[in-house]
Amino acid sequence: MIRRVLDRVIGADNERRDFSESGQEDWYRHHKRALTSGQRAADAMRNGMGSWPFVITALCFLAMWVLSDGWGIDVFPWILLNLLLSCVAALQAPIILMAVKRADEVAAALAKHDADVNVEAEKRIEELQARIFVLENEKHDEILRGIDEILRTIR
Repeated sequence: MIRRVLDRVIGADNERRDFSESGQEDWYRHHKRALTSGQRAADAMRNGMGSWPFVITALCFLAMWVLSDGWGIDVFPWILLNLLLSCVAALQAPIILMAVKRADEVAAALAKHDADVNVEAEKRIEELQARIFVLENEKHDEILRGIDEILRTIR
């Protein structure tokens, strides 16, 4: 019943726009396709390095290095291990910055998309309110005509 009322108010010939989560998915798929290979790499690195499997793997590697005493290549002060960890840290800083920059870009694009959807929804709501107002006035006029007709028949 509600669908019929809305169809009457909106008009069956009107194009309906989808403001649901599937619309959001469509935007996300479109955004993913538009990424460059560098942006995809930054996302993959962020997702890999910011995960528990990476942390656990790194801790296991460090424990094995220390327990095996560097496999005979690197003994107690573990200078090679320190060099390796310094290189990892030096590379992680720019990767983290790239990831933050990418996250900001995605958040800004999503916010713009949300704002566009909100503006479109507001226009549609205003249009619906205007149509409902017209229908209410038509009904009101029809009721008044009916009352006038009844009064004329009574007199």
